[in-house]
Amino acid sequence: MLRAGAVTLEELQAIIPSITPAGETQKNEAPKSPGLKYPHYAPRARVVTHERGESPAAIPSASAWIGLGTPPVGIALAKLCTTHEEYARELFSFFRHCDREAIQTIYCELPPEKGLGRAIRDRLNRAAGNH
Repeated sequence: MLRAGAVTLEELQAIIPSITPAGETQKNEAPKSPGLKYPHYAPRARVVTHERGESPAAIPSASAWIGLGTPPVGIALAKLCTTHEEYARELFSFFRHCDREAIQTIYCELPPEKGLGRAIRDRLNRAAGNH
């Protein structure tokens, strides 16, 4: 599997048990698929990822948050998603909304790295420059 997406690794493995995720593209090699090597769909704001249950220490004003849990206190704009499907569907729309609202920092709660959560984590980490 070149890239995690709406059809999850687990769903693919139910049909093709031997399928595994591809490794990361190295700096000196051509990407095997669009979106594997270069950042894309990143908002103008700084994107900060954190695991569920962790909370940023100091929240600057003009900050936003998106995730599945309760947003931290002090967030100016929040998007609480009730499912992984909603999170995946709303993520880039929320990023564009943050751009329109001149948000400076977007805190993104990382979902578990399984199922659709794997694809969401990939998009969040790329937007944060963590790849």
